[in-house]
Parts: sequence; C-alpha cells; structure tokens
Amino acid sequence: MRSLHFLSSSKPLEFAMAGWDVLTNHIYQEEKKKWRIEDNRWKDILGHKHESFHKQRELSTTLRTYTEDMKQLLNIRQLWSSHERRQIEDLDEAVENVRALAELSTMIAAFNIVAIFDFQFYAPFNTPMVMIFCFFTALTIGVELNACVACHLMIEAIQRTKYAFIGEEEEAEFVWRAKYW
Repeated sequence: MRSLHFLSSSKPLEFAMAGWDVLTNHIYQEEKKKWRIEDNRWKDILGHKHESFHKQRELSTTLRTYTEDMKQLLNIRQLWSSHERRQIEDLDEAVENVRALAELSTMIAAFNIVAIFDFQFYAPFNTPMVMIFCFFTALTIGVELNACVACHLMIEAIQRTKYAFIGEEEEAEFVWRAKYW
C-alpha cells in the first residue's frame, strides 16, 4: 500500500507562492518606475521659473491633489492586502480544522483495529455477539477511513483554490468603493 504523504507535501504551494511573489514584485517595480517618471515630469514642469506665479500655483495645486490621490491609493492597497491576508489566514485555519478531523478519523479507525485484536472474549467465533461486534467494528473502520480520505481530498481542493477566489475584479471593486467612500 502506498503512503499518502505526497498529499500533505507543500512544495507545489511554496513554488506557487514564490512565483506569485516574484510576479507581484515585478509589477510593483514597474509601477514604481512609472510613478518616478511622473514625479520627475512634475518636478521639471514646476522647475521652470519663467511661467507666471498663477500657473505655478495651479501646478502646485495639481501636484498636491495628485500626491493626495497617490497616498489615498496606497492606503486603499494596504487595506486590501490586509483583507486578503485575513482571508488566506481563515482558509489556513479551515485547512487545519479539516486536517485535524482527518487525523481524528484515522485514530478512531486505528483504535477500532486494536480493539478487534485485543478482544478478549472466550466464545466460539460463530456466536451472534462476536459476529455483530466484528461487523460494526469493520463498518466503523470503513466509515472512518472514508472520512479520512474525504478530508484529505477536501484539503487538497482548498489548497488548490486558495488564491483563486481573490481576483482582480474584487480588488478593483474594493478600490473603487474605498476611493468614493
């Protein structure tokens, strides 16, 4: 019988998270470059001394509103990341609960197997009491092993779809609502 240790392996999850980290870091660096170019453009625009005081004041106001919008957007992104982190922590907690349930069902099945081997009843094995005991013990073991397998399948399904429910549409809707709140 093959061991089920490969079901609890976290290497694919670690590779997926590392890939996600690299991707988001790359996107963040590109966005940072764009912001730096935009800031340099604004500094060049404000640096010209030959424009009138009114134009410089207008540009300064525009820059101030732009800076406030950037601060607001950064705050919204921080809120979203904390929300996302909470969702992932909730999923991790659910996975741990299901894992504990699977281990409990495995232990109950093991205790039932031990109970069959340690059954100290000196009677012929064709008596109805022994047959009923063995039948219900085998039934309990079968149900518990099925529960263990079902729990491990649920764990794998949850871990595969852990990040799928947090999409760009939800993030965009959150940012839009937070911005106009």
